[in-house]
Amino acid sequence: MRVAITGGTGFLGRAVVRALVDSGVDPADVRVVARSTHPELDSLGVVQTGASVLAPSALAAALDGVDVVYHLAGMVSRDPADNEAMRRLHVDGTEAVLTAAQAAGASKPSAQTAPTSSSATARPASSRGARMQRQSRN
Repeated sequence: MRVAITGGTGFLGRAVVRALVDSGVDPADVRVVARSTHPELDSLGVVQTGASVLAPSALAAALDGVDVVYHLAGMVSRDPADNEAMRRLHVDGTEAVLTAAQAAGASKPSAQTAPTSSSATARPASSRGARMQRQSRN
């Protein structure tokens, strides 16, 4: 099985890469689609492409021949100046990954929502609870 993981250099992505290799997937069949590389992934022997999900030709090359795609690329920021960059990455990037995965013949593209769950855990519990209480009253 040939697998690609977008955002594979991030915290969640590296955990998925380790789990794939630990489960017996040949490291040569694991491709990390991320603009950066990570030394931990070097030590696992997986392929680090250096491709961005926002660069269609590089993305297509990175996904060529894969069977499964885990889309974990994301960005978390509370800075309003990052809104457009986050929209491009999360909306345009996801669309590009799904298009490239389909073109590559991947049978199981999987879009995950890791940035959302990570962002939700960063807020103080008291503000989440208060908001949930207000919403439940409506």
